[in-house]
Parts: sequence; structure tokens; C-alpha cells
Amino acid sequence: MKKPLPPLKALPMFEAAARHLNFRLAAEEMHLTQGAVAQQVRGLEAYLGQDLFERKARGLSLTAQGKRYHQEIAQALDIILEASKDIETQSQSLTLSLTPSLATKWLMPRLSGFTHQYPEIDVKILATEKLSEFDRQEADLAIRLTKPPFAKSLRVEPFLPMEIRAYAAPSLFEHHPDLQQGLDASCAHHIPLLTDAHNHWPSYWAMLRESQMTAEKPHSETASARQHLHFNQTALAIEAAVAGQGVVLAPQILVEREIALGSLLPVGSMIWRNEEDFYLVYPRRAQQSQALRHMVEWLQKISVFS
Repeated sequence: MKKPLPPLKALPMFEAAARHLNFRLAAEEMHLTQGAVAQQVRGLEAYLGQDLFERKARGLSLTAQGKRYHQEIAQALDIILEASKDIETQSQSLTLSLTPSLATKWLMPRLSGFTHQYPEIDVKILATEKLSEFDRQEADLAIRLTKPPFAKSLRVEPFLPMEIRAYAAPSLFEHHPDLQQGLDASCAHHIPLLTDAHNHWPSYWAMLRESQMTAEKPHSETASARQHLHFNQTALAIEAAVAGQGVVLAPQILVEREIALGSLLPVGSMIWRNEEDFYLVYPRRAQQSQALRHMVEWLQKISVFS
């Protein structure tokens, strides 16, 4: 009958102890207690029927059998480590889930920076409003518009602020010169207001009233019936604004390219922070894949909060 393998858990502990000739230093390296390392080594010695260390008052020294065994075990562990690194490098993949508008307007212009830096990682972008179920492995990492409190099973890090402002195309300013003074109740009756699924317009009018920038709220029934265009995605509302079809309320991070190109201009000076911001969200697990660590680090570097 084939003899069973030695206690594999003990082998890295023995290798560290033999390298340091010290159970305490080995324990620190392995993030274990000194007693746990010593116990595992004793178990390994019992399996082998040989003493691997000479335990002296001033420390440890390897026996002749221990020196030989350490040399071979160190080589074996190096082989296992290199084989694991090769497999990990060849099979790295990552699924990033985020909303369609954030994927289109913010991530896509930047993603080449990650793929150039980490060409070995296969990246799958899951553009959806649906929350990710990490336990079902639908995604490894998500960027979501949310606010505290958060589940203890998740790592959640602030990523991008939700700062909202009104924007319109230069052509709309030409047809409606009163927009130069900002958007008020009178403008809302004859200038289309573009609405996405978040519908920030009620908050916009409330903030204007609070800041005394306008004296009255527009007649929402008239504006809604005749002047509003509704879209289920913010990116679509932004494109409609670029085409001169109306005024859009959008997060500043989603219109950076349009502002730089001059295809959208700010309407008024009011900017306000939403109660929610964009956060990086991923499972709080003891072991994280190398691909996930690289993606989180890369996103943190380009985060507004970094």
C-alpha cells in the first residue's frame, strides 16, 4: 500500500523554520503563532521518524537529515510556486460591472490605460443597472451609485463624486440667448428639458429656490406634457443634449469629453452633490485574485478621491 504524503501544511512551516533557524521568525513570516509552527514541525518529524532540528538553549540547528530534507523541500516548494504563477498569469480574467452610462462615458475612454499596463488580464465589462451577486460570481468588482451603510461582507471604497449640473449645446444657446443667464421657470416653458431615469429636475428646482436663484417653480404639468424628453439612460440624454434637443442634468464626470470638445456648455453656475456617490464594491474575502488587485489599484489611482 502506498504510503500517504507527509502533512503538507507542515512543509512551508518547516522550510521557513529551517531557513531562519528560528521558530519565532518562521511564525512571523507565516502569520502564525510560534507554538503552531513548532507543533507542525514536530508532527512532520513524527511522520518521518527523524529529528530535523537540534533544539538548543540558544536556538535551532538542522540535523544532517534536516539539511538534506530542507534542500529538497525548498526546491519542491519553489517548483510549486513557479507553476502556480505560470497558471495564474495565463488564466487571469476579471468581470467589472457598472452602469451603462458610466461604462460608455467614463470608463471606455480610460480603459486602454489598464489593458496596456496589464495585457495578460482578460477584462469583461458588464454594463448593467442590476446589482451584482458576487456569491454567484456574476462579477468580481462593481462600480455602483450608492451610499452608506454597507454590508459587512463587502469592501466599499469611495470612487467618484456625483456632482450634477445643467448642460446644453452651443446651438441651443444661440436659439435661446436667455440661457446665458441660467435656467429658470420661464425658460422651462419653451426649452426642452431632457430627463433620464434618475429624474434630477425636481431636486434642481428645489435647489434653485433654496439658493434664491429663482422665485417660482415652473408649471411641471405644462413642461412635462410639451417640453420633456425622457430617456432610460443618462448617456442617451447627454447625446440628445449634444444634438441640441434640450437641457440635460448630468454628473460632471460623464460630460468631461463633451465639455473638452465644446459640444456642451454649462447652463448657470449651480452645482450640487447628490446624496449618493460612485463606489468601488467587491467581496471582503481573505484571498483576492491578482487581476482584481490590479484593477482596484488602477481604479484607485484615477479616482477623484485618491
